[in-house]
Amino acid sequence: MDIVLYLALGCVGGFLAGLFGIGGGLIIVPTLVWVFRHQGYDMSVAMHMALATSLATIVVTGISSARAHHQQHHVHWPTAKALTPFLVLGSVSGVVVAHFLTGQLLGRLFVGFLILMSVYMWFSPEPKQHRFRVANWRWKFASTLMGVLSALLGIGGALFMVPFLKSKGMAIRYAIGTAAFCGVPLAVTGTIGYMLGGGAEQPLPVYTIGYVNLLAFACIVLTSSHFSKVGAKLVTKVPPQRMRRGFAVFIWVLAANLIYKMASN
Repeated sequence: MDIVLYLALGCVGGFLAGLFGIGGGLIIVPTLVWVFRHQGYDMSVAMHMALATSLATIVVTGISSARAHHQQHHVHWPTAKALTPFLVLGSVSGVVVAHFLTGQLLGRLFVGFLILMSVYMWFSPEPKQHRFRVANWRWKFASTLMGVLSALLGIGGALFMVPFLKSKGMAIRYAIGTAAFCGVPLAVTGTIGYMLGGGAEQPLPVYTIGYVNLLAFACIVLTSSHFSKVGAKLVTKVPPQRMRRGFAVFIWVLAANLIYKMASN
């Protein structure tokens, strides 16, 4: 039953990675927490394992999604090249911080940012597009912070990058495509950190490296790559405002679902 759920997660997560550039982490993390809790692991282990496994899947889905967006010419390469080093730096810092936080606290952080981002994406007006520079210290600081939060929450970074780039005047399609690319090196760094630094002091499944559950990872990526291409192709067919608000509603539903699960525990 768990394997079937992992495969289905790959389909949904891959589709969302392509459509929104989010790497699927927003749905993969809360679902994996539920599965691991059902398997008998306490909240702390389940949350850390879900975050680590989610980041590992984003490496694969992100590559597929980024390639598809590149083919649609929706990646703004100057921005991507300028922000990536600071996103990676933040990802390393986030993995270190995550080892000192409880699963319950990580869950609350996850829910809090889901709610904030959904409200922002729904109510923020479409900014006027303009030329901008990416080489100032505010962009670098923001990129580092986004890397920290992405590693802490097990997501590819687009949850933060898409609203940020949009607020700077980048069109929503380019913001999504650029975020999809930037999420790959961020996820690689975070995954390695969770593999090397997690799980040694706690009993975990034999098919786990650090906090990364290899069975869940393999099943999810098996189906995710194809569906990420399907999602990316839909980007050009959906009006920008509808895409933003659809993104906001999707995030809100996940936040409400995770709040319910945490309260029931």
